[in-house]
Amino acid sequence: MILTRLGSLLILAAACVTAIYNLDATRAHWGLFAAPVFKYLPILLSAAAIGLFTFGSYRRPPFRNRASLAALGALFLVVVAGSIYVILRQHHAVEDSFLGRGLAIIVVFATYLMFTIPSERAWFLRLFAMVVLAQGMAVAIGMILFRFGIVWPQLTQIYHLETVFILGAVALAWHAVRNSLVRWFVVILGIVALALSGKTTGYLFAVIGLLYLAYAKAVAISANARGRDREARAAVSGLTATLFVGAFGIATFVGHHLIEQRIDTRLNEVRAHTFSVRLEQFLENPLTGTFFAGSPIERISYLAIPSHSDVLDILAFGGILGLVLFLTPLAIAGRDLLRTRIHLFGNPLNIWHAVFVALVAGCLLAMSVNPMWGIPRLAFFFWLSVGYLLAVPVVPLGYGQRSTTPVREAGPLRPGTAAAGG
Repeated sequence: MILTRLGSLLILAAACVTAIYNLDATRAHWGLFAAPVFKYLPILLSAAAIGLFTFGSYRRPPFRNRASLAALGALFLVVVAGSIYVILRQHHAVEDSFLGRGLAIIVVFATYLMFTIPSERAWFLRLFAMVVLAQGMAVAIGMILFRFGIVWPQLTQIYHLETVFILGAVALAWHAVRNSLVRWFVVILGIVALALSGKTTGYLFAVIGLLYLAYAKAVAISANARGRDREARAAVSGLTATLFVGAFGIATFVGHHLIEQRIDTRLNEVRAHTFSVRLEQFLENPLTGTFFAGSPIERISYLAIPSHSDVLDILAFGGILGLVLFLTPLAIAGRDLLRTRIHLFGNPLNIWHAVFVALVAGCLLAMSVNPMWGIPRLAFFFWLSVGYLLAVPVVPLGYGQRSTTPVREAGPLRPGTAAAGG
């Protein structure tokens, strides 16, 4: 018991440290990354937690999704082995290899082990909810203040991929905050901040967020409606239509901004070049790639930058096999969640499933056109979310909804409190 609690505390500490890194609007990480140990501190804490969970838990439920764990284990071994090869034999720097990306997978195993222990899952998520809300709202408020010239006037851009955490905060508030005024304040603030982000990724997050809220509410109302409940059906139709119109409006704005204003043309040219290079590398060894024995950094003239697509990096250096290993756990989790979507959004005990679905969806979008996997402070929350979705089954509709203990742990939040469902 003591060892498992220490393990959970290490993961909570890793989450807090990572959130602190992410809140630096200048993306200088408060100057801490000058020492590599700070950059990889969340991964080191997660690795230590695995040992504590392994030796400290004596009553563990049977593992779920073993095929997913096996796929991630294989991906971890391949990426780390290929990285060590290029570091030792080709004398690449650690940052010039996939080692950081491979080690980041440790987080999914650590969080999976923690989430399979109900007692640890409950208290951890109550505190983790505060991290999600604080991080997301801090990024949103900072973005809005920056756009109105109130803070950081010397900068041209703040927060980019960090805006995915606004999506997580919006999802948590939507599902867990009891007070409707507070809930809508968080949702509106988050969507406005994403719309003002000045980045295509932020605009897409706003669209995804609106569509997610519309779908989640529609499913929840339908799941709890009895018979031909016209009021419920009207509410579903009206809310869904409103949010879809909002999403369409933002999508139109994005299209206009991209076509008329030509956002960051130079960056798009660089991205197009790196995408072309990665596709050529993939076609040379389409099945297995180079087993990640290569560099994720592309050098163009005086620039040394990542390819801006984790998916293409996986294809280029891991081939179809690497992509299958990466997508297998996500596909299995997605299939299970799709089959249980009525239960997912209809039962308040599944709050955290709904929140982590939003986070994973946002991260996957970001990883398609950005180097998110290679940034430990961002990848940490992605792998934590995957760990939860693989470890914890969706609670069936109606089960536990009248039970006081589960609802106390996982039910709607009062302002300033947090839920810990699962």
